[in-house]
Amino acid sequence: MYVFMLPFGFCIAFTGPLLSANITKVVDADKQGVVSGWSTNFQAIAQTITPLISTGYLQLGGIALGLVYLDSYELIGYTNFIISVALFIIVIIDIKNHPKLYFYERIRRKRKKRVKEKQKIKETTLKEQETQ
Repeated sequence: MYVFMLPFGFCIAFTGPLLSANITKVVDADKQGVVSGWSTNFQAIAQTITPLISTGYLQLGGIALGLVYLDSYELIGYTNFIISVALFIIVIIDIKNHPKLYFYERIRRKRKKRVKEKQKIKETTLKEQETQ
């Protein structure tokens, strides 16, 4: 179970900032506050529901599925695994559908570099013209 909890923790740690960054890139400036509020509300709901599910599993004690018995800690681990796989699949689908959102910084840096190169070329041509 510990092997599966590591990717889950990684996804949880990077999902919030990733969503916030992508929301600010996609949404118009006048609607960013509303969307950010909704994002925060959903995050708060998720953080409220998660302990309730875990506590429910702990109170349940375990489930017998035929010859297999799963205690409460195994149920929590399997739930974490299922959620982490679902989040990973969502991230992959989102990257495939919106590649520009994830590579925006790289594109922005390239644009800045091109602008600086053009400015240097203009400055050198101006200096050459002044010397002539």
